[in-house]
Amino acid sequence: MKRTILRIPAVKFKSGLSRSTIYQRIAEGLWTKPVSLGARAVAIWKNKAERLIAQVQPKAYQEAAKYLRKAGLVMSKQNNQAEWDQYLGSLRETHARKRRLLEVLDGLDEKPIMKKGR
Repeated sequence: MKRTILRIPAVKFKSGLSRSTIYQRIAEGLWTKPVSLGARAVAIWKNKAERLIAQVQPKAYQEAAKYLRKAGLVMSKQNNQAEWDQYLGSLRETHARKRRLLEVLDGLDEKPIMKKGR
């Protein structure tokens, strides 16, 4: 049986129920409990970044940085800053000979994920 994960607005739309009724049914055990997608998203972004890093091209490092910034942002929101720092440390250690990559990793905290237009 294929499982589909829906966000609360989609559940409200498909069921026609209010948010409070949905959570009441969850509390009563009639519906499954909500699933946090943060850890799953972080794993996907890390995987994409690592595949780009494996290409050994400076342009790919910049693309990898986009995914790493997203992962870092989610991990810091989930109070996993120590784990994130450890992950970056392991990337630096594993790829210590890739100067361009190390420069990109050093700049992760300095640049926003997206440029804001004015």
